[in-house]
Amino acid sequence: MHRFQRWRDLFQGASTVQGVERLIRDYVDSIPPTVLAALPDECRRALGDPNVQRAAVTILHCELAFKGEPATAEQLHEVAHTFAAASLRITRLTKEPMIGD
Repeated sequence: MHRFQRWRDLFQGASTVQGVERLIRDYVDSIPPTVLAALPDECRRALGDPNVQRAAVTILHCELAFKGEPATAEQLHEVAHTFAAASLRITRLTKEPMIGD
C-alpha cells in the first residue's frame, strides 16, 4: 500500500469537508479486497462510517489493540494514519474562518 503521503497531500488540497469525505471514500474504495479481508471486523465496519472523525478514532484504536500478523499490522497502520490525516484536515477546515468573514 504505502500510499499515505499521496492521500495526505490530496486531503491537504481539499478546500471543503465534503471534498475530504469524497476523498476518503475513494481511498476506501482503493483498498484491495484481500487487505480489507485481513483487517479486524471493527476496523472494516468503521471504514463504512460516514463520520470520518469517528471512524479515524475507531481505526486507531484497532491499530493499537492489534496483535496479529506483521503484514496486516503494517496495512492497518497505513489505513489508521490515512484516516487520521483526513480527520485532521476536517478539523482544520471547520476551524478556518470563511473567506470574507
